[in-house]
Amino acid sequence: MAVPDSPARKASRALSSDAEWPVKSRRCTDLLALLLLTLSFAAMTTLYVLALPNSSLTTLFSPQSFGGVSCGVDGNPAFLGYTDLAGNGECIAACPTADAPVPPAVADLVCKTGYPNTVAAGADTSNPAMLVFYGDCLPEYTSVDFLSRCIPTSPLALSAVTDGLASSAATSLGIATFQNSTLDLTSTMDYMAQFSNDLYHSLPVTFGIGIGGAFVLGFVFLLLFRVPALASITTWSLLLSFPLMLGALGYFFYSLDLDYSDPNSATSAVTEAGAGDAADAPGQWQETACFVTAIVLWVLAGLSFCFLIFVRKSVALSIQCTRVTARTITTMPGMTLYPVVQLIGFLLFLGPWTYYLFVIAATGEAKQAQAQLFNSVVVTYTYYEYTSLSIYSFWFMLFELFWVYNFICAVGTITLALAFSTWYFAPDRSKLGSLAFARMTFTGARYHLGTAAFGSLVIAIVQIIRAMLAYTQAKLEAMTRSSTDFVTRLAKALMCCCQCCLCCLEKVLKFISSNAYTHTAIFGTAFIPSCKTAWSVIANNIVTIATLGVVNNITMFVTKLWIVGGTALAGFYTLKYYYETSLFSIYGICIVIGFLAWGVAESITEVFECGTRTVLLCYFADVEANGTGGSHCPRELRIFYEQAGGDHTDGGDSDVASSEEDKVEVEKGRRGMRGTRGTRVITH
Repeated sequence: MAVPDSPARKASRALSSDAEWPVKSRRCTDLLALLLLTLSFAAMTTLYVLALPNSSLTTLFSPQSFGGVSCGVDGNPAFLGYTDLAGNGECIAACPTADAPVPPAVADLVCKTGYPNTVAAGADTSNPAMLVFYGDCLPEYTSVDFLSRCIPTSPLALSAVTDGLASSAATSLGIATFQNSTLDLTSTMDYMAQFSNDLYHSLPVTFGIGIGGAFVLGFVFLLLFRVPALASITTWSLLLSFPLMLGALGYFFYSLDLDYSDPNSATSAVTEAGAGDAADAPGQWQETACFVTAIVLWVLAGLSFCFLIFVRKSVALSIQCTRVTARTITTMPGMTLYPVVQLIGFLLFLGPWTYYLFVIAATGEAKQAQAQLFNSVVVTYTYYEYTSLSIYSFWFMLFELFWVYNFICAVGTITLALAFSTWYFAPDRSKLGSLAFARMTFTGARYHLGTAAFGSLVIAIVQIIRAMLAYTQAKLEAMTRSSTDFVTRLAKALMCCCQCCLCCLEKVLKFISSNAYTHTAIFGTAFIPSCKTAWSVIANNIVTIATLGVVNNITMFVTKLWIVGGTALAGFYTLKYYYETSLFSIYGICIVIGFLAWGVAESITEVFECGTRTVLLCYFADVEANGTGGSHCPRELRIFYEQAGGDHTDGGDSDVASSEEDKVEVEKGRRGMRGTRGTRVITH
């Protein structure tokens, strides 16, 4: 009885023929999933249509006064001036442009109509301090117009004046234990206002360096990976910098531990607690935590260094795969901009999605609730209560966001895999270019949107379950925050375990799906057959794929760190040169630059990760179909396996046959292997 072929061999058997690969004769795959995605768009629009008659965007976007009047509607004043620190306000003609004098008169206050709280308390309405104390007024404040709301430019200064007036009123009323309103929220608002001002003034440098500078550094790394003499040096430098970073971070925590344990240090446990009370000092646990953290980081640094030594041959394979990826990208440079296309596509979806969400959010019914503003003063504020249909609509909109985001990422993976596999199996790789990548984009969109919809649907289902579980967990925490009974603690532990399991499941599904998309790109199969093929290939080459995956992840992670660090450093010195005297905090803008650079670095390394995975899977398919070494193997992989002692055949590589440079490099590889013997693949 004949042994049945493996899924990978069935899928790749035709590679031994003269047909062009990836497959040219394709059919549309997983059309049912694509139909479901289309119906989900229709369902999202239906929810919008159902919500529209009961929705009032004016209520949502136009500021509402304390009495429920929409500012700027029906002849009402257009701006909302705040009258208390709970967020209530009154419609006014224009935002104040200067602070009220200290102490202010009643005419210098922004007040609620009729002073409802002050009148109800029977207090003196001609006393500004009383009006502020009872939450009916605030002193006029320098403000900026933001969506017709008068936002104070310095919330801390406004809060300080308000506290002074309220404290004066509390003294006259005989309230000895007055609690002022200068909370962390006020401080945060002040920093946010200053940060927004800094961002506005430094916008050209922030986006120019954060995006443009990160792209430049990304292309520098691309060239370093492309040059044979520098590829090994660059990769090993990135890998070795990882344990060095861990070791340096461990030394930092060890230094903190020394500071806490030094009696002469300002942060020591003895200094904080006083003599004879060091055991209960606030710094005691910090000293222990720093010491333990330092030890853990040093152990991780040592283990990672040993791991790199153990997988040094996989590192060599990773270097060659990265070189192949870099060569492919330089052949089709349009690939580097594909993540930008994905971002534009996601933003195009996000526009109507956000509008639909606002329409649904505007269906809420305004309700009144009360909050304590000062020590004994209660003010009323407004919140929105939603129907069950609106709540279910919110969950569906979140699920749709997850699905479409994963769908766009899946389409990108299929497109990039098509491009890399086309390059791998191309008869003449020098003739490929960005136009070929455009054709691959069209092929992926024409035939395999259904497969992308199928895989993204599976992941989106897990993500929405995780979101619902997180919501339930937050509600449980709020209801049982002070409870210490066994059942409550068990429920919290079970919630955490479920979240952990779902997180692991999501990671596994993403890993399998990304490999399935690659097989769909090569063989043109649907999602389920591609998953089977991918699983078969992964199972047969588990050590190679696992070690190579870890090495690539470390390399790309450190690459992103260098891109972000270099971009943030360039941004710091540029901001220091041009804006040192005009910015409140240069460091805050540098953080924004770092986030922008991380996004750019993520898009570039995503292309690299997809390329190395596709190249390796193409090689496995090539070897399984055509025997040891494959017949389409690029020169980088050919040299690696020959240097590893591999039994590599020479026939059929048109890339080698057509390029004098390839012949020279292959000959150099063979010279280095004269007199060696060994097995073909060594993965650790």
